[in-house]
Amino acid sequence: MELILSKLAFLGSVQVIAMSATFPNIGQVAKWLQAELFMTDFRPTKVDEYIKQGQKYFKIIRSLEAEPTL
Repeated sequence: MELILSKLAFLGSVQVIAMSATFPNIGQVAKWLQAELFMTDFRPTKVDEYIKQGQKYFKIIRSLEAEPTL
């Protein structure tokens, strides 16, 4: 990824628009490329998370103030 982005940055007249849901250090990459960064946590649908233990499923309930609970 770094090599491709370096080559595109070298060309200078190329506009790159990228999207990723899992890019761990996107802020550093944007700074390195001297690029604008747009981030959002908008989801068009609700996502429920579950943990499976044996034959049982436990729904994870998230709070803004606490760690996830079962």
